[in-house]
Amino acid sequence: PSAIPLYDSVGNYTDLPDNQTFYGDAYNPVAFAENTDDVEKMNRLFGNLYAEYTILDNLIFSSTGGIDLRMNNQRKFNMTYGDFDRINQTNRLLIKSETNTEFTWNNVLKYSKSFNETHNISVLAGTEIITSRLEKHEASRQGFQRQTPHYRYLEAGTGIQTNTESVAEWALLSYFSRFTYNFKERYFLEGNLRRDASSRFGSEHRFGIFPSASTGWIISRENFMKNIKFIYNMKIRASWGQLGNQEIGDYPFVTPITQGIGYPFGTPSTANKSFTVQEIGNRDVKWESTTQTNLGVDISLFEGRISTTIEYFVKKTSDILLKVPLPYLGGSAEPPYINAADVENKGFEFILICKKVEGDFNYNFSVNFSTIDNVVTSLGGGEPIWGGNGNSGYLTKTEVGYPIGSFFLYEMDGLFQNEQEVLDHPVQTSNPLGSAPGDIRFKDLNNDGLIDEEDRRHVGSPFPDFTYGLNALFSYKNVDISFFFQGIEGNDIYYYMGRISNDVVRPFNSTTEILDRWSGEGTSTTMPRVARIDANNNLRNSTRFLRDGSYLRLKNLTIGYNMQAKVLNKLRMQTCRIYLSGQNLLTFSDYPGLDPEMGTSDNDLDAGDTAIGIDWGTYPQARTISVGVNFSF
Repeated sequence: PSAIPLYDSVGNYTDLPDNQTFYGDAYNPVAFAENTDDVEKMNRLFGNLYAEYTILDNLIFSSTGGIDLRMNNQRKFNMTYGDFDRINQTNRLLIKSETNTEFTWNNVLKYSKSFNETHNISVLAGTEIITSRLEKHEASRQGFQRQTPHYRYLEAGTGIQTNTESVAEWALLSYFSRFTYNFKERYFLEGNLRRDASSRFGSEHRFGIFPSASTGWIISRENFMKNIKFIYNMKIRASWGQLGNQEIGDYPFVTPITQGIGYPFGTPSTANKSFTVQEIGNRDVKWESTTQTNLGVDISLFEGRISTTIEYFVKKTSDILLKVPLPYLGGSAEPPYINAADVENKGFEFILICKKVEGDFNYNFSVNFSTIDNVVTSLGGGEPIWGGNGNSGYLTKTEVGYPIGSFFLYEMDGLFQNEQEVLDHPVQTSNPLGSAPGDIRFKDLNNDGLIDEEDRRHVGSPFPDFTYGLNALFSYKNVDISFFFQGIEGNDIYYYMGRISNDVVRPFNSTTEILDRWSGEGTSTTMPRVARIDANNNLRNSTRFLRDGSYLRLKNLTIGYNMQAKVLNKLRMQTCRIYLSGQNLLTFSDYPGLDPEMGTSDNDLDAGDTAIGIDWGTYPQARTISVGVNFSF
């Protein structure tokens, strides 16, 4: 049960004690929710126009133009409530509007020709233009005497007023070409070449050239395969290609200046406006490029009832775009994007499909399995990249020979059970109070008789050993059932939410793990004692919070029924299907956090790839159950 109720005896909101001795810096979440009106509306208009003209036989010109217009409007009012200084005291109205306009225009010239039904060629050349403009307007006002909806207008406020406006634009210009050739639909060859220019890079690094090529051989069409009846189709293939990445924001080469805090000068002192660097630009930043090589075989047996794909890939990414943390001397400015590293990913992918599509009983199921080995091959001569900055410093260290975002931690070695164990162990804290029974014992990995930063090691990877899945559909007459299982195995997650929730000094809710805390010799080997002062720094970045992130999840389950034809005829309907569907119904995992499936962009706190394995508190996947009817006349 909660130690602090939502409401007091007379129905007012409660909050944590307004006393810094108890670190009362949390708020009543229900009070926030019930005293905030937040309405956001979105309108979207999008469409395409297509035109095609046959210039000559086999020579065709086509043009496609598109627009995507998105308009968002938000109106948010935070009401005044509560009596304590830290609880919301000043009401505030915020009005925001965003307009995002994106245009695309593609022009393609294509020539295709077949010679004697033996040689088949196709040549293509084209251009692509993309432009995007994002306009933002924001206004806010404080100090409203009345909080009813009729008085929630900017003019009604009497307090601080702010207004901001911003415009961001980017554009991409691309030239591309493709040549394909096949001989008797058996031997295949394809080549591609792209030249892209992005406004997101400085003028000296705006262009990137990205070629690719592939080849294939359908062995099953050879004469020597005709007598092998059970092989329906068999193809071996190989490909090599490069792609570019420019997703780094609109102006990474510019150093923007923003208004800072007011500095007092003069007598009497007066707050003067100041300006500060918001983000450090880098005019040398350039395209990130990925070079991938694939070797694969596709086999289909028994007239397509069984098919499989086996593929090996090597993916080398060069000049990876990362924000590298700056030294503290760099001030509070956001670090620049730099082309910081080269990374290699390699692995296998396997897919097996079995299906039956005749008779009353039918099925179609597929199994997939893949592995990946991620390793940093170069940092361009630079220093290792630290990432995942928590309350006790950085959690990951990216350096050559290890994966991106490799966990770099102290190693936990159980708990001190008695005073003698403390005395026999190297000193591991500079606090005069020292370690005590019930504290965590950390390994002295360099055997120097002292536990310090030199005893941190690479101890885990956010990348799984393998991923797998099962997708199946079974039907009998008019009834069908389908399901999809998804799983990963062998990845590590730093359970940062466990670090926060098990910090018993602050009066927040804790996980049930705290019930197994050390309370005397032999009572626990994993959960340390509760102490008002953590002299041993039990919360330091260590393997205490490094957990296995493996899971198997039932992502989707659907049961459906299609009405029989005679019933449809009576109802004058063409089709009618009734279904019951559920998402994220079951999860099998030992991970103690809210959700092991946490590799989301909103989880990394803008830390990017160097923090992908850290659970800062990802909102869990929603479990959804729905019932529906699809019909047509």
